[in-house]
Amino acid sequence: MKTAATTATPTDITPFPVVLLTTPEVLSDSSATGPSGSAAAAAEDDVEFNEG
Repeated sequence: MKTAATTATPTDITPFPVVLLTTPEVLSDSSATGPSGSAAAAAEDDVEFNEG
């Protein structure tokens, strides 16, 4: 049982950050900032844009 939980943990956590980092980058502007720290910038930009 412990093995299953340990194996499911990394596999479940891996796609989460990858998708989160790729989603904002592509949604906001992946070509503008680049694969550096655009994930945080895009997330902040998205929030600002949503708020107005």
